[in-house]
Amino acid sequence: MGGKKPLPLIIAVIAATLVFATHATAAGTINVKPHADVAASLTTVGDIADLTGFTPAEKSRIASLRFMLSPQPCADLKMNAAQVKGRLYNAGIDTTTVQLKIPSLFTLRRTCTIVSGKQLVEGGAEFLRLNPREAGGEFDVEVKSYPADITLPSGNLEIKYELENSNKKSAGAQGFKARVLLNGELKRVLSLTSYLRVLTTVASAARDIENGSIIVEDDIDLTKVELSTVRPGAITSIESLIGKQAVRSIRRGDIFTHSSVADIADINPGEEVSIIVRGEGFEISAKGKALEKGYKGEKIKVLMENSRKVLTGTVLETGKVEIAGE
Repeated sequence: MGGKKPLPLIIAVIAATLVFATHATAAGTINVKPHADVAASLTTVGDIADLTGFTPAEKSRIASLRFMLSPQPCADLKMNAAQVKGRLYNAGIDTTTVQLKIPSLFTLRRTCTIVSGKQLVEGGAEFLRLNPREAGGEFDVEVKSYPADITLPSGNLEIKYELENSNKKSAGAQGFKARVLLNGELKRVLSLTSYLRVLTTVASAARDIENGSIIVEDDIDLTKVELSTVRPGAITSIESLIGKQAVRSIRRGDIFTHSSVADIADINPGEEVSIIVRGEGFEISAKGKALEKGYKGEKIKVLMENSRKVLTGTVLETGKVEIAGE
C-alpha cells in the first residue's frame, strides 16, 4: 500500500507535465530568408524573416523589432548564421524559447534609385528643345559630356529643370540646373551648364557700321554662338534690325544689342522744324530749331527762330512740332 501513489495524484502530475511541455514547444518559428531587400534606412525583423506559430499580437510585436540599420542604398551586407542570431538576440528575442531557422549565409540589400548622368543631361536637353522661350529664343542643343550617376534611396523620383534669368525676354548668359526630388523632397541640385552646349542665333554686323548709320539688310549676318556667352539684350532676327539707326560705331562681327541701335527719331537735335502754336481761335506757324531728339507724341524743347525763346512742344511728325498757346 505504502509504495503505491493514489491514481488522482498520478493523473495530476501527468497533466501538469503535458501543460508545461505544451508551453515550452508552443513558441513560434522565425525563418530567416537567405536574401532580403529593404527600402527604409532601418531594417526590422519582419523585413528579414517569416514568422509562424505566433499569436497575431506577438507576431506584430516581433516583426516590428529593430534588427539593424540598413546598408547604404544599392549596397549589400552579408552575415553568417551566428551573426544573424546575435542580432536577433540584441533585438530582444529570446532565442531559447523560439525556433530559429537561419541560413548559413544571409544577405541584406538596400534597394535604391539611380539617376544616371545621361538621364539628367539628355532630359535637360529635351527640356530646352521643347521650351525655347525659357532661354529667350530658338536654339540648338548639343550634349558635351555626362556627370556622375546619383544614387538615392528607393522612392518616387522627380527631376525639375530651370534656367536662371529665365524671366528675361532677350538672350543672355544663362545657368541651367536640374533639381532632383525624391518623394517630393529636394535631394540634389546639379548645374548642367558645363555638360550642354546651347547654340542660339544672333544678329551680328557684316561690316563696320558708323554711328548714326541706318541699318540695312546687307549690314547683318546671322551667327550661331553659345548661349552662355551672349550678352543680355542681343538681337536675334534681321527683321527687328532693318531700319534702325546705329547709336554708336559697330565693328564687323559685333553682336547687335538693343543698346547699340534705336528707332530713327522723327526729329533730331539741330534740325530745322516747323513750329505750330495753337490756341483758342488762333494758329501761328513759325520756324525754329530742335534742341532734343524726339519721336511722334513725345515732348521736346525747340528754339524759336524769331524770338530766340526756348519752348516745349509735342512732335507731330517728321519736322513738325506743336506748341499749345495760352
